Amino acid sequence: NNVIQSKMWREINDEFLPSESSIDISNFRSERSINNKLLMWDPYERSTRYFKNFLYEIVKNTNDLFRNSYSKISNTLVGNPIIVSFNGVPYNIDYVASVFEVLAMQQVLRNITTVCEIGAGFGRTAHTILNTHDNIQTYTIVDLPEMIRLSREFLMVALPKEQYEKVVFVTTNDDFLQT
Repeated sequence: NNVIQSKMWREINDEFLPSESSIDISNFRSERSINNKLLMWDPYERSTRYFKNFLYEIVKNTNDLFRNSYSKISNTLVGNPIIVSFNGVPYNIDYVASVFEVLAMQQVLRNITTVCEIGAGFGRTAHTILNTHDNIQTYTIVDLPEMIRLSREFLMVALPKEQYEKVVFVTTNDDFLQT
């Protein structure tokens, strides 16, 4: 294929996304994971107390709309992320960020049935939108082949079957994307 991949992504893919057909997602968001460096700084130092305090303060200062939206998302603990508990609910930074993003797009998301996301990472935004917006009928993810493998594995576990079936995966190697 004629897709040009940057040296940075080649190195990340080679080191963290093995070429086997299945990816082990059991701990890909745990404390020592490279994925902690993709959304924010690496929260690991001698302890996670500062990071957890920061996350707790964010959650504590949210409103009912935020908390109700967060509670609609199933399986937010897939990949073993760092969490804080607030009112008995486990919160993690990926889905806190995702709910803020989805609430910012709320007006648009209520009035559409199709979403196309380019560069979905592991799929947290798709996961959040499909859990919070029943009107979405098709969610297309366009990404590098290695990232499609990761988001496919993650969403297959995180989403209920009827929501997962709404997701269409398109790689940058697919012919119709080539010019």
